[in-house]
Amino acid sequence: MPEPRSKGKRRQNMPEPQSSKGDEVFTDKPSRWATFRNWVTTLAASLIIAVVGAYLGYTTQVQLTGKQKRQQAYSELMGRNIARTQIIITRSEAYVYSKYYERQWQLAGMPKESFDLQEGQRWMHKSEDLVLEIAKSNQGLFETLGLVRMYFPSSDAYSARKLPSIPRQSCH
Repeated sequence: MPEPRSKGKRRQNMPEPQSSKGDEVFTDKPSRWATFRNWVTTLAASLIIAVVGAYLGYTTQVQLTGKQKRQQAYSELMGRNIARTQIIITRSEAYVYSKYYERQWQLAGMPKESFDLQEGQRWMHKSEDLVLEIAKSNQGLFETLGLVRMYFPSSDAYSARKLPSIPRQSCH
């Protein structure tokens, strides 16, 4: 049966460890204060690393999100601009065709039942319908321009630049 330990002595009947090289071996346990200090230091370092890591991750994500939003807004702007240009060209072609067939109808003596008259009216209706499409396209384009303005803040050098004033001439 092992002997009960007394409070004053830690290791009563234990032999001292022998080192083959003659180095000293420390057998004392660290004090409670040293253990507590090591524990607090480890905890504080872990918290600092966690906070710094979270902050860096957050700022990187915000920057990445901002960059992605700017790229998306720019892509949307370019797409809307191309679509708007195509609609305007198509509307212009429809208008020109309507005028062409109207003129053909007039040169034919303006008969009441004429293929040229029907074609001229068909192209004119298409031209009028495309005016509404142009208005919708312009609305989308201006909304996208608003996003671009929000995502691309103006620099101080650009916003501080003064625009030249154009003197107004009187019509008299």
